[in-house]
Amino acid sequence: MKKQLFLAALLLWAACSSALHAQDIPTYFKADEMPDLIKGLPAPPAFGSQAFIADSLRYRWGKEQRKDALRAAIAEEDAAWDYDALFFTFSDPFGLIISRETTPAIYQVLQRGIETICQTRSIPKAYYHRTRPFVRYGEHMLSEWEEKDLAGEGSYPSGHTLRAWSAALLLAEINPAAADTLAGRARMVGESRVIAGAHWQSDVDASAQAAALGYTRLLTSAEYREQMALAQEEFRRLTHQEVQPAPAKPTWRYANEIALSYSPVSTTDLIFSLIGKLGTMIYPDYEQSLSGAIAAEYFHRLGRLVSVGGTFIFYNISTKQNNQRFAHDNFSLIPAVKLHWYDRRWFHAYSKFGIGVMYSDWKPAGQKFGVTAQASLLGIEAGSRWRAFLELGAGEQGLALAGVRYCF
Repeated sequence: MKKQLFLAALLLWAACSSALHAQDIPTYFKADEMPDLIKGLPAPPAFGSQAFIADSLRYRWGKEQRKDALRAAIAEEDAAWDYDALFFTFSDPFGLIISRETTPAIYQVLQRGIETICQTRSIPKAYYHRTRPFVRYGEHMLSEWEEKDLAGEGSYPSGHTLRAWSAALLLAEINPAAADTLAGRARMVGESRVIAGAHWQSDVDASAQAAALGYTRLLTSAEYREQMALAQEEFRRLTHQEVQPAPAKPTWRYANEIALSYSPVSTTDLIFSLIGKLGTMIYPDYEQSLSGAIAAEYFHRLGRLVSVGGTFIFYNISTKQNNQRFAHDNFSLIPAVKLHWYDRRWFHAYSKFGIGVMYSDWKPAGQKFGVTAQASLLGIEAGSRWRAFLELGAGEQGLALAGVRYCF
């Protein structure tokens, strides 16, 4: 009588829970993106084979276990097909009661993760359509209330066992210290399915392998990794474990940068422009044109404040006098330091200073090289990886220059 009342209460609770929480559970991967168990697992043992004989002997072992009232009761509890029941089963070995209300992050990652992994069972169940033990032997299951739903469904692999091992793997990732007890409870669920007469031992063994295959695929989901991190943090908080602070992330995101810039007037250009004005006053046919400074630069960030690198600068000066035109090229290489004094995701400000060497092809042979410099007192950037920038300062690169920078 007590057993019948227990079963009725269990069935009523499962039905009510399912009705309340019935929904389409989103998965991290679609079914066709999960491992193919036809390829990944061996076929179930053929009738009459040594492996099948072992399955039959194990079925008889399961029937003997039903004589133990406590073990039989556990097997009937393990037969419940409901997430709340499954999570309650694993709450004790996990070390924390798992529920939608008290552990929402853990509940969500478990439900979605298990649902994702368990998509793999449909194809082999339909493909092999293996006869269940209680059907083959024409006997009742321990959990008779399951017979109607299970009689026409394939036995290989075991869905209950697959869910149990999936839960154990996910919960062990949240609480590694409980991995052994979680695995032991998952193994017990598999034994319960043999004891109930719902599955052969080879069905159960295959389900543990299937869970491992599905779990390895699950680990490749970025969304799963994010939700698992939230579940781990929730567990630490609820169990009052010291949360190790994450390494401080730098305010800067990229270590290297390259840039191209242009300035219509550099300090040298300004000097030559003044010379050109004087030349025009002295020689009526004197003309001068300046290309402006074109620069390429590279910097490597050493830390929050400092980057080191260098700038290569080219500009051309063209003059005309007495109906003769002359073109002169200037090349400069300036090692430099950048000081990053304001950094946000989309806006940055800095100063830049450097001193280097300049080569001018218009000077006499012994004077072609000289010292040059650039001091950009204010530089501003807008953007993240690609940035537009503007600098104001003085030197070979320009008095006011603009360009584009790529950070990586």
